[in-house]
Amino acid sequence: MKNQNSTVEITNTNQLLNQAIQLVRDARQFVVRQTNSVMVFTYYHIGKLIVEDEQAGKQNAEYGKATISTLSKKLTKEFGKGFSATNIEQMRSFYNAFADKQVPNPIPQTVSEELDKSRNSGWN
Repeated sequence: MKNQNSTVEITNTNQLLNQAIQLVRDARQFVVRQTNSVMVFTYYHIGKLIVEDEQAGKQNAEYGKATISTLSKKLTKEFGKGFSATNIEQMRSFYNAFADKQVPNPIPQTVSEELDKSRNSGWN
């Protein structure tokens, strides 16, 4: 004869485990989305810095190439891969393509606030 209390405890434990698993999965999905948003925001603003620097009276092909090359070397030294001259040029192009659009700041006030927003928006 099975003890009814042990069956209830197993059911409660399974529910707890399933809820904990879902929370971890939701949090991981949230982190991926936020990381992607922050990287896009960062690349856009690096492009903006380059364009604004060029428009400060220094806009010529040789200067632009030197700026991108120098920036590439210094960012690669500081942060590693992902900052080749080609990537830096693409950041510049990305900014130029979207310069007239309003780009919101994706950095949340608090993680819990943003997690609640993502759950309510159906991003699960």
